[in-house]
Amino acid sequence: MIYAEVAVDALILEPKTYTYSIPKDMNVSMGQMVQVPLRNQFVDGIVTDIKDSADLSYIKPIHRCDDIGVLLNSHQIYLARWISDYYFTSLYTCLSLMLPPGFTNRSQQFLRAQESITPDIPEDLLKALGKKLKFRGNIDQLKKTLSKDSVNILNKLIKSKSITVEWDWLDKTTMLDDLLVQQLKDAGADKTKFVAENISNEYFTLTDYQQKAVEKLSQKIESNKFSVNLLHGITGSGKTEVYLRCIEQCLYLNKRVIFLLPEISLIDQVIQELEKRFPNKIAFFHSSMKATEHRNVWWQINANRFEVVVGPRSALFTPLENVGLIIIDEEHEWNYKQEEPNPRYNARSVAMIKAENLNATVLLGSATPDLITYHRAKVMGSIDMFELPYRISDKPVNISTYSKENNLADVEVVDMKDDVIRGSLVTHNNKITFPPPPPKVQAIAKPPVKKEIMESTKDLKSKVKKNEIKCFLSNEADSLDCYVEIHAGAGGTESQDWANMLRRMYMKWSDNKNYRCNLISEHKGEEAGIKSSTVKIEGNYVFGWLKKESGIH
Repeated sequence: MIYAEVAVDALILEPKTYTYSIPKDMNVSMGQMVQVPLRNQFVDGIVTDIKDSADLSYIKPIHRCDDIGVLLNSHQIYLARWISDYYFTSLYTCLSLMLPPGFTNRSQQFLRAQESITPDIPEDLLKALGKKLKFRGNIDQLKKTLSKDSVNILNKLIKSKSITVEWDWLDKTTMLDDLLVQQLKDAGADKTKFVAENISNEYFTLTDYQQKAVEKLSQKIESNKFSVNLLHGITGSGKTEVYLRCIEQCLYLNKRVIFLLPEISLIDQVIQELEKRFPNKIAFFHSSMKATEHRNVWWQINANRFEVVVGPRSALFTPLENVGLIIIDEEHEWNYKQEEPNPRYNARSVAMIKAENLNATVLLGSATPDLITYHRAKVMGSIDMFELPYRISDKPVNISTYSKENNLADVEVVDMKDDVIRGSLVTHNNKITFPPPPPKVQAIAKPPVKKEIMESTKDLKSKVKKNEIKCFLSNEADSLDCYVEIHAGAGGTESQDWANMLRRMYMKWSDNKNYRCNLISEHKGEEAGIKSSTVKIEGNYVFGWLKKESGIH
């Protein structure tokens, strides 16, 4: 008897895999998708190992296997195990990162009812089953949508087998057109050596710094040994040209390249540059592609149709074989960290583990490297760093005397602490100027509160307390004005009368023209017969006074 270790699609952290027996009439290999029994259901699974013996008394057999064959190789399974252990995530969840698009959630549960029991089925359950008397989906979720009586009837019908619970496994071979199936069968036939004639003649003269970086990196790629390198170059220093020369060297050695970018929006620009130099050898892969295109590109990569795969972090898990170089542009970006959904991982760390397992070269590029990366390069020495300190210009640059004076702007540090003068804000050297500040806002004296105003306020507060009228006070952004909206309540008082009363109250403050009050609108509310009015009051002091004295909120 032969046994298989299977990572199952369930929320299980330990054990990583379960042991199943392989039926004699079934041909199962490592990296193949299967359907296996787990407790009282069937779930998707991926075979991670094949063995001849198992120290268990009772072992369930594999229910079905995928006719497409092996989907994941040993390197991908190794990488998934590392992600699972390091980020404490189920193994199947990590393996699913590397599956073809659309190949998850294949095990489907469904109910099938007999026509003879239709009169006994409650209306809400009958509606869920539909005309074909068949429901596909999670039964527990279905029960939550049914009434308590319907759930009891459903359980009885299932127990009596009037309604049967069945499991299906979606056949994914229908997702592949004949062309892709043929490419899959012929995988490996397209591994032709890269020839120089395919390269664009649009070459650039490298600077001394670029030349040194390209030479050292080419040696590392050719050595077939794992290494991590940092290309630290300011904006415009020619990092992209170094990437292109390294890709060229990698393709000459019949190796392939993964080019990671932090954002999908950057892909088009990079693809244009790559297609000029390496036509018909570039694939881009990301989650925003149409479903059909996304699926087709994955299978074409699996059939070795492309030499370079460009994309965000998901491109790292494509089935590209014989990878010799992984480029991570703008390696400091937070977008390389997967936050939702599981598994949560850092693509930069995962790329290093992948490259180590494949004996490949990792090239990190940034003008402002991540602090951890920079520390490892500058202090620890575990990462080799190549610097491009100057921008590329039209001046001759391939000379040993090239320095920042050639094309970088002059930088002068100005201490403004003692030199900035309040009012003009001009520094001592007149090189930095600022617009004058706005005039200082003078404090407005608090207006006197007259006796009649206080009496009206008490009356207003009493009405608010009895809920005979409702007042809402709000501030507009960037304004010293406030608005009082008064809605007539059950007491029968018209909102317009109260609005006019508020206006008269503030008009009595005639000595201070900073405060004005106007009735600006009147409209009917949502309920019939209820009116509301809005009063605009200018001056921010009024806002606080109304809140405190009138009980308006």
